[in-house]
Amino acid sequence: MSSTKEKILLVAGCSHAGGYEIDGDMDSPYNREHSFGGLLTKQSRIFSDRKLINISTGGISNSYILRNVLLWFQECYDPDLHDVYCIVAWSDSSRWEMPLAHGQYIPDNNEYLPWFTDRHNDYLTIQLGWIHEHPDRMEQVSMQKTYHNLIAEFPEQMEILSFNYALQLQWFFKSHNIDYLMCDTLHNFKSQSLWITPELIDTTKYFNAGNPDEAFFLKYNRLGYANVSRDFMHLGSDAHYQYSRELEVFLKLQEYQ
Repeated sequence: MSSTKEKILLVAGCSHAGGYEIDGDMDSPYNREHSFGGLLTKQSRIFSDRKLINISTGGISNSYILRNVLLWFQECYDPDLHDVYCIVAWSDSSRWEMPLAHGQYIPDNNEYLPWFTDRHNDYLTIQLGWIHEHPDRMEQVSMQKTYHNLIAEFPEQMEILSFNYALQLQWFFKSHNIDYLMCDTLHNFKSQSLWITPELIDTTKYFNAGNPDEAFFLKYNRLGYANVSRDFMHLGSDAHYQYSRELEVFLKLQEYQ
């Protein structure tokens, strides 16, 4: 066996971490490579020798992101063969998953996923203001409305769930000696919440933890960076480049402390 391990940068998140629509198409290899995470393999000496595997998936929830990372490590990772650094870009805490057999076929809208397991298809992602139409399964449409009501009435509960997802991955990484960085692309959780214990988060590994104003899309949209799509509100290459530089500065500061 070779003593040299394959060096990998694993990026996981939603469409914002996948760079969707940067080149005009929803999903493409170019978009994944030129997302803020992918750009780090091109511009940062920290990651320049790593192979990019961007498993970010459009329209999904934080529970999907958690499961996606854990399943990738279960199915693809060999500590004797791989040296993995993982960037986890959390999505909006208001997204939820409904357990539903054959709920959706994820690759339909994410055709360039470099890795995928069919176990993700037995859920339906719930987003406020959006109903998945199932003409032959009307009981599921009704269930979606119930989930919408729960999300709208208990946003604090959604933030608590997402906070706990971050803690689960944090301790997974630490227990397996896997290096990582977390960040937010949308509103995840607020550290000022009465129900969040922010000191449990390792903030040396989580960029702007608990500060939604600094989340990738929310910050750069507020600063006036152009959306490349009116319908799906994805930011273009300039915003991804600027955020990648922010992440690199953060990583370098942690490296020298």
